[in-house]
Amino acid sequence: EVVARHLRRTMSSQISRALVVGGGVVGLTTARALQKRGVDVVVRALARGEDATSGGAGGYWMLFHCGLTPEATGARWAGVTLDEYLGTAEDPLVEQMPAFYLFDSGEAPELPLWGRTIERCKMRRVNGREALEAAFEAAATAGVTPPAGYESAWQFETVVVDCPKYLRRLESDIATDGGELAFGVEVEDLAKTAQTLGCDAVVNCTGLSGPDVARDDAFPSIPGKGVIARYARPSVRPEGFMSSSPSRPPNEKKKLRRLRAVITAEGGPLASPTEPAYFIPRGELVVVGGTYFEGDSDESYTPRELQRYATHAKAFAPDDLGNAEPLSVWTGLRPVRPQGVRLEVHHPTDAEADASSERSVAVAHNYGHGGSGWTIAWGCAEDLADALSGAPRLRKAAA
Repeated sequence: EVVARHLRRTMSSQISRALVVGGGVVGLTTARALQKRGVDVVVRALARGEDATSGGAGGYWMLFHCGLTPEATGARWAGVTLDEYLGTAEDPLVEQMPAFYLFDSGEAPELPLWGRTIERCKMRRVNGREALEAAFEAAATAGVTPPAGYESAWQFETVVVDCPKYLRRLESDIATDGGELAFGVEVEDLAKTAQTLGCDAVVNCTGLSGPDVARDDAFPSIPGKGVIARYARPSVRPEGFMSSSPSRPPNEKKKLRRLRAVITAEGGPLASPTEPAYFIPRGELVVVGGTYFEGDSDESYTPRELQRYATHAKAFAPDDLGNAEPLSVWTGLRPVRPQGVRLEVHHPTDAEADASSERSVAVAHNYGHGGSGWTIAWGCAEDLADALSGAPRLRKAAA
């Protein structure tokens, strides 16, 4: 939940212009949520999101390592975020597909709270190898298979976001609605910079740097190192499926992507909690991993890690990726805050608000999302915007 201090509930407390510091998925969704409440936004960041952790991430919707964030709160944020991705129309940057979280035991554990409460993800337990193989076949995974040594799973419906393209679209939407964006900018003093830019509020969405930028957080963030390999995702031209696009010859058949399932495991023959196995088809790529090394900020990788990923690719998609070479390898540092997500708003007191200094600026924080940034970003952004702006979300009337 949002921690709101000195919250003044008068109409005069509603902000009109906010500085958002951070250009990743958390910062950009926060800026959009504020715009939807009628707030003008200014975005400043050291790097564009597509060039940072948000851009390299797998983009897979599933709660994963977000510290001591209350389970019910994380589930609610995840539900809001899933609803935003799915919306009411098909989004070319968000692909729906089945997901399997694998176990080597014959019976899967009880479902997590988020799987029980978010009805839209349709999570269920699949017990026994025969049932698991049948579930993969029924889900039409298009070449993804359950590897040997796994006997049960949590099966659910997920989405995978094409991260770089989605971030670019958020930037474009913010600019189209009058927002100002500038990158390559370091903000050292939140409130002072906000006041200089004519803002009456500032939101710290700087991820791993969040506590350093905040200057008042007793709990430092730590890097959660992740290494992934990216493979080309194959496609096929199905019989009888003809393209109607004017950009293609009239008789050319449309390509459909293969490998339509996400797989995760943190145990069994292929994985452990610090070396999970995951397989994420994302746009034109397949993301294969991975690692979860808390406290490790070394962005190099080892030949052993690459061999693991080649083994995973062959185990999960033997026909398509059995002998494939990765296109690239990427290392990112998840912004882990062991105490959980910091979602907090400090409104100025009435006396501070009347002063013409940086103390009159409302200061908010939205960081520490760990490995769940793409899973809970919109839920956090909506809560933060509600608490900060004091205004309801502006919804367009139905046409």
